[in-house]
Amino acid sequence: MNNQSPKRPARRRPNPYIAGAPIQDEAMFFGRNDIFETIRARLIGQHQDNIVVIFGQRRTGKTSVLYQMGRRLNADRERYVAVLVDLQGLKVDGMDNLLWGLARTIQRALRRDYQLRLSIPNRAAFQDDARGAFRDTFLPSLCEAIGERRLLLMFDETVRLEEAVSAGRLERGIFDYLRSLMQHERDLSFIFSLGSKLEHMQQEYALLFNVALNLTVSFLDEDSAHALVTEPVADLYTFDDSAVEHLLTLTSRHPYFTQLLCHALFTHWEQEDWSRVTSNEVDAVLDEAGSLAVANLQYVWNEASRAEKFVLAALAGMGPGEVDAAALGRRLRRAGVRLGRAEVAHALNSLARREVIISPAHPRFSVELIRRWLTREKPLAWVQEELRDLMPEPTYRGMADYAAQMVRRLWGKAERALGRTGLRVLGGASLTALAALAIWGIMAWVRFLKPINVPVIDTKLRFADGMPMVLVPEGSFLMGSDPERDPISQDWDHERPQHEVALSGFWIDQIEVTNEQYEECVQAGECAPSSFAHYLEFNGADYPVVGVDWENARAYCLWVGGDLPTEAQWEKTARGADGRIYPWGNKFDGAKVNSCDVNCPFTYRNQSYDDAYGRTAPADSFREGASPYGALNMSGNVQEWVLDWYSRDYYQESIGLDPTGPVSGTLRLLRGGSWGHSQSNNRSAHRGPVDPDTRDNFAGFRCAMSITPAPIPVAEVTLTAGASIISPTTPTATTTPTPSPTLSASFTETPTPSGGAIASSTPTLTPTPTPTPLPTPTPPLFGQFQLLWPIDGPRITQYFGDNPQLHAQFDQAGYQGLDFMAPVGSNVYAAYGGVVYDIRPDDGNPYGLHVRIKHVVNGREFQTIYAHLSQVLVTVDQQVEAGELIASSGATGYATGPVLSLALKIDGAQTPGYPEGYVDPLPYLQKEAETPTPTATPRPTSTPAPTLTPTQPAVSDELDFEAPEWVHSWEPQEDGQKKVTLMIQITGGTAPFTVTHEHNVAGLTSERDFSIEFMWAGECNPILYNITVESADGQSVSKDYWIGPERQPWCDES
Repeated sequence: MNNQSPKRPARRRPNPYIAGAPIQDEAMFFGRNDIFETIRARLIGQHQDNIVVIFGQRRTGKTSVLYQMGRRLNADRERYVAVLVDLQGLKVDGMDNLLWGLARTIQRALRRDYQLRLSIPNRAAFQDDARGAFRDTFLPSLCEAIGERRLLLMFDETVRLEEAVSAGRLERGIFDYLRSLMQHERDLSFIFSLGSKLEHMQQEYALLFNVALNLTVSFLDEDSAHALVTEPVADLYTFDDSAVEHLLTLTSRHPYFTQLLCHALFTHWEQEDWSRVTSNEVDAVLDEAGSLAVANLQYVWNEASRAEKFVLAALAGMGPGEVDAAALGRRLRRAGVRLGRAEVAHALNSLARREVIISPAHPRFSVELIRRWLTREKPLAWVQEELRDLMPEPTYRGMADYAAQMVRRLWGKAERALGRTGLRVLGGASLTALAALAIWGIMAWVRFLKPINVPVIDTKLRFADGMPMVLVPEGSFLMGSDPERDPISQDWDHERPQHEVALSGFWIDQIEVTNEQYEECVQAGECAPSSFAHYLEFNGADYPVVGVDWENARAYCLWVGGDLPTEAQWEKTARGADGRIYPWGNKFDGAKVNSCDVNCPFTYRNQSYDDAYGRTAPADSFREGASPYGALNMSGNVQEWVLDWYSRDYYQESIGLDPTGPVSGTLRLLRGGSWGHSQSNNRSAHRGPVDPDTRDNFAGFRCAMSITPAPIPVAEVTLTAGASIISPTTPTATTTPTPSPTLSASFTETPTPSGGAIASSTPTLTPTPTPTPLPTPTPPLFGQFQLLWPIDGPRITQYFGDNPQLHAQFDQAGYQGLDFMAPVGSNVYAAYGGVVYDIRPDDGNPYGLHVRIKHVVNGREFQTIYAHLSQVLVTVDQQVEAGELIASSGATGYATGPVLSLALKIDGAQTPGYPEGYVDPLPYLQKEAETPTPTATPRPTSTPAPTLTPTQPAVSDELDFEAPEWVHSWEPQEDGQKKVTLMIQITGGTAPFTVTHEHNVAGLTSERDFSIEFMWAGECNPILYNITVESADGQSVSKDYWIGPERQPWCDES
């Protein structure tokens, strides 16, 4: 059959299929009419349901339903007002942050979608009484604004509220408060979007969710799926009926996978001359579609438990269609997988609840594409090799340790519950029962485990989290670097001199702490969630947890009965007693370590090696690179926190017996290299000093324990999520596994000329066996210094605290610095005199290439940070003066364009909602934007820009602006995009004005004619965006603009 197109279209158009993003275009949304009609009937019928829950698994289109729900309800604007609340974009730490963000979201939605102006209480009112400010002040003004209409709040990602409650960052009463609003506000209704936690939410928050109408968002019906496949491209090519049937068989009408396969077909059509799709064309794009879906397919795998992974691999290998559950069990047993029938049944039930399979009794995959991917990527034999060695089988000595530890923990809990008198009555029978329970639990735990095939002296499992641990015996080793043996170390003088250290024996984790283990601590309320908890590439259950700062890493280790290893313990574990450079020997081998190889996203990657991972790898991988004691990934994968403070010269004064590091400092240490580091960082002696609050995607940890564990205390240390047991700047007392001298501090107040006081501290080492908690000092008042502006003609584009919704994902109230407009290569100057103490390369951290300078005022320290640089002109330990040229600006790290970021960190200061020490730099900058006189390299003179402050003369007229109707100018770029310039004219309001273009701050200006620049990848397609202008007097105007092809100059030129 001739499948050739007689004539190719003259111009391509964008791919209409959308894979992964919510469907906002109504033309590309198919089906779900039953859901819309049910909600509409229940909301506006005689018997109204004030709460509706739409429930469905990942990627089934829940968010798309909410977008379309708003549009369909908005067709009847006389009845109700619909507002979509994306909880991923709101800060949910505390009722004040949540309700303030909710009020702001409603205010903006009313202005954008209904042209209604609404005032809200100021931020301070929510901080004083969040519930009252929202209910008693905001809601009445809202009701007045919308009149007789009902308000429908549609909450997407509702699970974020539950996660915040579980982590202790949000009051549990939030759900009761929402129910109270629903009961007492007649014209208020809710729609909640939930994933796999519906049953949990119904159990935990029954008063709210048990009265809700539950609607399932699952796979598309047959007619809607057929329309989704054929209609968007009906004018370009057609489908054989067999092709549509074959495509929908592969996707099972799952909306995401259907869009994905159609997306791949459209791309294929652009490259081939055919006009009709057959089953052959569908099969031809399966590999391409699979590559596009790999992140979501991997998510299905990573979310599975150990038993579920065995079940998935075995079921995939048994072919398409349903199988008998008993036959699946026999298949597993024949392969040597020792899972009991109850475990297989539990795994099947769990997979069915998540819609990965259908029918636990006669299971088959719900989506054939998932089965095919598993068959290719996860055959059962590979999975056995991958999973069987995750935990070593404990020795008898180890089992005795587990039983003893379990008895101590259970005894401590029972003692607190019953009291000591009650336990004395129970007497020896209690101990016997507890011991029997401990041994039974351990035997059940290790029944199916086999040892990791690496040489070890001894192993044991830690009872608290099931972590395999290896023994590092007492003895001496060589710590630090010898440049004659390790020439690379010549650039790292803080690794010298190499010196002999003697250590007592200890246990240390054989692998890095995993996401699955750390999540247990989060759920227990003892640890704060990882900053990368929602990033699929870092979130596999058996992958090392990343995005955890020093405090929470230590909180986890204390929670499981250990502590972070000291720097000396970590290094001995990595290199053994013979001073080897790498865990496996003295020669680098990229096959034995997860480092920055050919898969690494950075420009300095080593093209000579392929370790198969572009980011992190499973925590039990790279066994060929095991250390002399059997610890894995001591060289790469993730860097690891250790207990010590950092001092550059510590090796010159370190004690030779069980050193624990300096008694104080400002930096902690990450040891080892990571997936993003090169050979030099993966040496066992490499030291990485960083801020203790670092939460990057290359930083993880493992724990250590003394050989003789301390008794479990009656009064356990309790942490709220994110709380510190020992603050990096404020020493406090804690219970540690072994008695040690405690760090105490005395605080004095030094009078200042302005009448205030500056708190100062003098740390002292006091050998007290029972430490007493110390009072937290009042944050110092720094009013005696002024910073110079760090750039010529400073123009601020983002203020401290801006974009709270964007920064809520990082658990911050807003942006933690100042951004200046800075073309790449602009001069960057030191804002204050001091010493350069750290220069970080552009290695994947958010700041990119950046410089940190330490300053001292009245005996207290503060730091300035200059981020997103293109070039650094100073060196570590260099003394710089205020106004000295230190760097050139750039666009490295997470910058979205050329910019200079300045952050100010003051020891002991605390701004609510921000990491410790970070404060607004603006009050400390000179009142006039003076150009500092250079003290190093001369620079061209420039005219200082006026200081932009909210107190400039006001214009009382109502704020407005003319939205652009055409492209003002454009420039072609080398990558095929176009640099587009639009012009707006602002009238009324009070200068300065903040201009936001589609959620990105375009600039801050005192001028009323303002140009907006952005990159445009489209051809002659309509440009549709939103512009918001906010003035200093609080007014805000938001407008959509539409520029058709006839007003795009490149269309005329083409």
